[in-house]
Amino acid sequence: RYYDWLPVLLALDAQVGVAAADGTRRTLSAAQLAGDGRWTLPDGLLTEVTIRRDGNPRLAFVRRLKPALSVAVALRDGAGLREARIAVACMHEAPIVRALAATVAAEEIAAAFPDAHDDGWASGSYRRRMVGVLAGRALAALQERGTPG
Repeated sequence: RYYDWLPVLLALDAQVGVAAADGTRRTLSAAQLAGDGRWTLPDGLLTEVTIRRDGNPRLAFVRRLKPALSVAVALRDGAGLREARIAVACMHEAPIVRALAATVAAEEIAAAFPDAHDDGWASGSYRRRMVGVLAGRALAALQERGTPG
């Protein structure tokens, strides 16, 4: 299912290469795969994943509440850039990503995402609260690690 790899690709702002059966190739952003709220896997074979290296990207992926929620957090903080990209899955029909300040608080993270759905795994209010908690902890852990040497 998408909830493991697509949030990671979204958080890293990745590009994916797809080869179709007829030999044509195309490159899509992870955001294009997520679409307009509907997860769309193109026909063909995933042939490559490209991740920008600018800003010293670091990633944390938290899936301990799956299938209620999974969270991917990418932090870029080099060359004057300081950005956190937070992607969530299992909270909406398709994964969603938000670019936020690297110093954002848990409450602000939760408020950045639309209301979540209720289902047999968790309520929407629980998911929304937990996205702030889990993403906030992941972001703090990435900031503590600092720049790899």
